[in-house]
Amino acid sequence: NGIPFDDLPVFYQLARIFVYPSFFEGFGIPVLEALSSGVPVIAAKGSCLEEAGGPDSFYVDPNDKLELAEKIKIILDDNELVDSMSSKGKEYAKNFSDQKIVNQIIRLYKSII
Repeated sequence: NGIPFDDLPVFYQLARIFVYPSFFEGFGIPVLEALSSGVPVIAAKGSCLEEAGGPDSFYVDPNDKLELAEKIKIILDDNELVDSMSSKGKEYAKNFSDQKIVNQIIRLYKSII
């Protein structure tokens, strides 16, 4: 992509929408990065991106251009929706903080022992 890693937060924060209609994904770190930056997300449905994006992102069939265009228009036309998606997305992204993940792993190991 040619963008230095340290500059990525600026690009996310300048975006109005993060659109990620990926067909194949390992988890969706870019989705979490967008949510953490307060950017509304539109991602592919039927994949791990729904877990990464949470309940307040939009999901579309990546083959359906009209559905994608409709979701983009909905977000661009509704500032209250943008504010809601932004704040809820930031809150959801906290579920994937390093400390929360460490605590979950520790609880898992304790439950096994």
